[in-house]
Amino acid sequence: MEFTAIEHRPLDPASRALIGALDRLEEIIDGEFAALEENRSFDVEAFNHRKSRSLLELSRLPVPTEAPDEVIRSRLPRLRSKLSRNQELLAIHLAAAREISDVLAQAMRDADSDGTYSAAIGGGAR
Repeated sequence: MEFTAIEHRPLDPASRALIGALDRLEEIIDGEFAALEENRSFDVEAFNHRKSRSLLELSRLPVPTEAPDEVIRSRLPRLRSKLSRNQELLAIHLAAAREISDVLAQAMRDADSDGTYSAAIGGGAR
């Protein structure tokens, strides 16, 4: 039987399940954050799928029969902070990807153009 460090009382099964689900979600978020921070190549779709499954797991958990334990209450702000940091880093990477995409799109437009319509009107030699 699992005991909390603060209150030294056994956790009910629903609380143990919640702690396990929070552990798994934090592990996923930490892995994605590390990959983003280290600028490693990783499968974004796989991380999104794992996060979605984790959130589904959280939504299907039974409601604890007792008031939330201090261990659980202390975990939620930490998870919120990790999710916020992860969101910020994802936004930075998304903005960078958009910028690269825009540069590449412009380069392709420039390469496809034969220059017929790009000269300024009235700016050429007479």
